[in-house]
Amino acid sequence: MMAFIQRTGETLVLRSEKLPVIAIQIDPEFRYVGSTSFILYAIAHAEQHHFVVPDPERRVMRRLWFQFEG
Repeated sequence: MMAFIQRTGETLVLRSEKLPVIAIQIDPEFRYVGSTSFILYAIAHAEQHHFVVPDPERRVMRRLWFQFEG
């Protein structure tokens, strides 16, 4: 089974078209920094999306982490 990204968060709205259908508006202070997808314990597809608020030196001051599993 191959893992792949089904959702997107690049516009500061985390969107899912299915399982579940959602649109989460992210505070504009955050930046979308990417996603990852993997097979969890050989039985479920897991997908993570990360948003951060960096300081001027690019250190992470705040982070939002969303995870979907199925």
